[in-house]
Amino acid sequence: QMLLNPETEICPEAELFLVLADRAQHVAEVIRPALKRGEVVLCDRYADSTVVYQGYGRGLDIEKLRSLNDVAIGGLWPDRTFVLDMDPADALKRARRRNAELGLSEKEGRFEAEQMPFHTRIREGFKLWAAHNTKRIVVLDAADSPEGLMHQALANIDMFE
Repeated sequence: QMLLNPETEICPEAELFLVLADRAQHVAEVIRPALKRGEVVLCDRYADSTVVYQGYGRGLDIEKLRSLNDVAIGGLWPDRTFVLDMDPADALKRARRRNAELGLSEKEGRFEAEQMPFHTRIREGFKLWAAHNTKRIVVLDAADSPEGLMHQALANIDMFE
């Protein structure tokens, strides 16, 4: 609640450690047990997002973020990451509309409350991070229809195997 609430003022470092603590717990409680059972795990946001949001978005050191994330996830980086790329203004409209429809704007709208320069840095950051991690990250055109986006993702799954 503290992390996502736009009314709570927290410095970038505190934001980072809240994200990392949550991620470490999620890996321990959900992801590792599922992988041990032989399940496929899909996550909406993971360590790559933390590098981009706190690094490119908040201005923290990218290499330190990679290292801290590595500790939090115990070296469990994804085999595949899909970055859903689209114009930041359009993406922000979608996110704000979704939050409004779900009644999440006030308690989970920290990132959606940011101004456009932040979202532009995030988009560029994802592109740069993907360019540095081409063996596992694919950038998809999120302006496509849901069906088209699924087709893009499925067409890129085998390229890593």
